[in-house]
Amino acid sequence: MTVSGGCREAGAHPSQEGEEDMRERRGDRGMVTAELAMGTIAVVVLVILLSGAASLLVVQMGCLDSASEIARQTARGDKAAVAMARSDVPAGSAVSVRRTNDAVRVEVSTPVRLLPSLPAFTVRAEATTVLEPGE
Repeated sequence: MTVSGGCREAGAHPSQEGEEDMRERRGDRGMVTAELAMGTIAVVVLVILLSGAASLLVVQMGCLDSASEIARQTARGDKAAVAMARSDVPAGSAVSVRRTNDAVRVEVSTPVRLLPSLPAFTVRAEATTVLEPGE
């Protein structure tokens, strides 16, 4: 016996139809969890990479600032200010000062390790300043 407008037998319980649908969909049951896990991992990796890039940029700006300050103070001949500027370089940095007849060239380089398991990057910054008259 069928009901007009539908294919359900009289006396068939509506929950039985839902159970059949659920059995058909059980193969896809864990897909949302797997996709969410992969998406979360991708977001975490992206955040780590972006924070590492920001860290490199901050160290680069610190090296550039230190190099320009050391070059400027060396060109002026202010030894006390040069010593103060050298104390502001990032930890572990190497400072190279080259003087020519008319200019001072300063290079500051420092190793940066984003993660302990990754190799260190060397960040360099260079500044050149014309010597002040009389120096």
